[in-house]
Amino acid sequence: MLTDDLPVVQLLVVLISAIGAINWGLVEMFDVDLLVEIGLGADMLTIAYLIVGAAGVVLLVDMLELVAEGGTDSTPLED
Repeated sequence: MLTDDLPVVQLLVVLISAIGAINWGLVEMFDVDLLVEIGLGADMLTIAYLIVGAAGVVLLVDMLELVAEGGTDSTPLED
């Protein structure tokens, strides 16, 4: 996996992806964008969306590799 040797990076990727998923859910259900509500400007908002997208890609690649390997006996966040 991409982040096997970096448990802190794994945790950050999962947290950023989760925050992005929650934000998308709020946007679709209540038309509320948390990133806008906390005061991010247009430039920072673009950077935040790029970071969430990159975290999602890393998480997806890690999970696809895990499935291809037939699973594991530990959780993705364990060393």
